[in-house]
Amino acid sequence: MINLLRNKRKIYVCALDKTSKSYKEPIELHENYQVTNSIVDEEVFGLDAYLYLRIKTTPNHKDYYHLGDRVYVDVEPPQTHDIMCSTADYQVYKDPVLSLNEYEVLLKRRSGK
Repeated sequence: MINLLRNKRKIYVCALDKTSKSYKEPIELHENYQVTNSIVDEEVFGLDAYLYLRIKTTPNHKDYYHLGDRVYVDVEPPQTHDIMCSTADYQVYKDPVLSLNEYEVLLKRRSGK
């Protein structure tokens, strides 16, 4: 995926606080992402391939993503912070993985629809 500045879209990441089992305030980031829809993705995820998003990010953004963090992609976060980030539409499915010179983060839709 070519990471152009003009293709970056706004998302909000809520980091999971492991000590209190709640989520921190959302952080606004601008990232390149796309739906997992290749033939390989369909073989790996099966019919659920459309539930996943793949983010390609720079090495300095990899520390914003951890397993279990919640992400607002298609919706805006509420005005007042919800400690459970219950309206977030995606969740980090696995920790960032280095692929060539950029990191890849996999998100899974929370609603299951």
